[in-house]
Amino acid sequence: MNNDPGSLHIRNWFTLLFFLLAAGFVYQNSFEGSFHSDDYSSIQYHSEIEQPGLFWRFPPHYRQWLTTSYALNFAQGGLDPFGYHAVNLALHLLTTCMLIALIRLTLKEGSGWTAQKSYRVALISGALFALHPVHTETVTYISGRSSGMSSLLYISALYFFATSQLKSNRYVKKVLAIFMVFLTGMGALLTKETCLTLPLGLLLFDFCFMQNNYWMPRSNRWKFLYGPLAAGSVIIILISPTFSTQVSIWLNRIQWNLILDQLPVLTYAFKLMFLPVNLTFDYDFPRNTFLSGFFKNLAILFWALILFAAWKFRKQSPPVFTFAVFWFLIILSPTNSILPRMDLLSERNLYLPSIGFCWWWGMLFNSLLEKKSSFRLVPVVASALAIVCLCYGLLTYQRNRVYLNDITLWQDTLTKSPNKSEVHYYLAMAHYLAGDPAASRLEITRLSKKDPSLAKKITASVEESQKQLESYLKLLENLKQVVQSDPGQFKMYGQVYRELAGLYRNSAPLYFTRLFMGAQLANKGRLQPAEVEFRKALTARPHLPHAHLDLAALFLRRGETEQAFNEMERAKDKMDLSPDLVPRWHLTHSRIFFSQRQFEEAKREVRQFLKTGSKNSEGYLLLGDIEMAQGHPDKAIAHWQLVTTPKLIKAEALFKTSMVHIQQNRIAEAQTELKKTLQLSPSNLAARFNLAKLILEHGGDKNLARHHLETILKSTSDQNKIKMVELLLSQISGEYALN
Repeated sequence: MNNDPGSLHIRNWFTLLFFLLAAGFVYQNSFEGSFHSDDYSSIQYHSEIEQPGLFWRFPPHYRQWLTTSYALNFAQGGLDPFGYHAVNLALHLLTTCMLIALIRLTLKEGSGWTAQKSYRVALISGALFALHPVHTETVTYISGRSSGMSSLLYISALYFFATSQLKSNRYVKKVLAIFMVFLTGMGALLTKETCLTLPLGLLLFDFCFMQNNYWMPRSNRWKFLYGPLAAGSVIIILISPTFSTQVSIWLNRIQWNLILDQLPVLTYAFKLMFLPVNLTFDYDFPRNTFLSGFFKNLAILFWALILFAAWKFRKQSPPVFTFAVFWFLIILSPTNSILPRMDLLSERNLYLPSIGFCWWWGMLFNSLLEKKSSFRLVPVVASALAIVCLCYGLLTYQRNRVYLNDITLWQDTLTKSPNKSEVHYYLAMAHYLAGDPAASRLEITRLSKKDPSLAKKITASVEESQKQLESYLKLLENLKQVVQSDPGQFKMYGQVYRELAGLYRNSAPLYFTRLFMGAQLANKGRLQPAEVEFRKALTARPHLPHAHLDLAALFLRRGETEQAFNEMERAKDKMDLSPDLVPRWHLTHSRIFFSQRQFEEAKREVRQFLKTGSKNSEGYLLLGDIEMAQGHPDKAIAHWQLVTTPKLIKAEALFKTSMVHIQQNRIAEAQTELKKTLQLSPSNLAARFNLAKLILEHGGDKNLARHHLETILKSTSDQNKIKMVELLLSQISGEYALN
């Protein structure tokens, strides 16, 4: 074997490239994902998304660098999710490289390890970090960028900190590295406020790895690094109104008793570091079981043992396990300690804490590979490492598919957190916005059964919420005028300002709730109240196209095609802000053309819809209707046969097919299609009536026909339908009387 340093160096570079390509391959299906959850408020509806120059804003602003990155994405590709995903993946790969560089520098330059040994540990640790499934929320979920970008800057600050303290480095390099510590540290803080832990992270690294003669004296670090860095963090907080407001909110919300309550959650998070299965977007930790009693006591015992072990191993060379445990707790302290949270655990918050355990795994695998007494076990250990990496990669690839769209995300969440009532609401909204009102109503029904109070709050308090929001907005405007006239008053009004601004941003859910309520009213035939809700939604968010599309569909139902076309044009002008609605726009446009008997234009639009691959069944159903209207029944049936899901649309296609068979006197085929229709949609009264009529007209089972007719009578209050059904029933009764 060639052990020449040059060839080893080249081999290590190729190994690094291989792992980066593997990570890129594992995450390649993340590019198919859409926006989700916080993406709408952080990107799609963010008022500053069109201002890439805010990077230079002074005084510093809350998450200023993060918003700048979104603004740059928007400037390059608008609201196409592809570019946002590409940046997230690039940040992940860069973070992996910086972690490898940090570990190699710490072991080789700071502990005297050989180049090959330090490279091997760094590459194993980097591979585990790059492929770890728990990182999918940071990489694939676009709003996870706050964790990915801040972690890159945080690790970079740690790397430059180590570089600045190595005795072997020249003075100029040390000074430049110190400057980079402050720059990347400030950037981390301006990306995610939880990076306030950076001084503690540097101290932990210091006490774990800077104990030998390779490093500068610690007294110098207190003077030239820790003191100025802590002072700089305080200055940023004091001069930035948004940061000072955030800190004041944190201080007012501190609850010391939450530390013990968080221990079971931290235990579960610790488990995910080694066994990342059953990942979900919204974890459910029941307070009366998981956060109390047996599980809480078990968590207390677990962390007592872990902390004891970490303290006992603090004198190892190097003490990576000690570093991993305390690093994990320090990085999670802002989110999982003394501050109450709505979501007790978010996977994106585990991104930075995981590096310690990835490093420890790298050390563990390397020590097993180096044991000369167990040379025969080396292939076994190498195979085990390969299997772990392969399993991590497969789990990550599979997890990315969950983020395809809002429906797949919330369906997966509901499967893994079935007792969280609000997930039904999020899934209902996802179905509604995807143009599937039937599935949306089903989720609201399930929510009503599981949590009636939440369902009532969602659907019945919109008016009250709107009035409250309007009063808050008036107060917000007055408050802005006070601040503009006397900036010194900002401290006094800071917390109020932030709360009001938050309410303003949170009008997006109110907007969607109005749309959802309008759709429910329209489904019940209450078109006028539905129009009122859609117009109120339009008032709340006039720059978005959703309400225009809903109004167009409503006008179409009322036969007001001119108004429908006008709303479609208004929606088209705003479609750049919601590119996910383009398929729905084409489908609605096709329906309007069809109502005007402009068949070729209708075909053109529905084919544009089918090209998107979104909800194709609706497109094939409409295309069949167009062909039927043009006198092409065979072509119509061919299109209807392409309808597969959902059940109600498939049932409608089968019913339309049965009507064509009846017209062409293919009675057996018609009866078959009608039976299939009822299997999918038992409430289809027209199918029951036609099936009963065919049975009576062609000598079928009269008892079966009676059953269908009596079912219709129980299910309708329409007097015309009742008269037709009773007429057929009287014929059956008359025949029995004659017999």
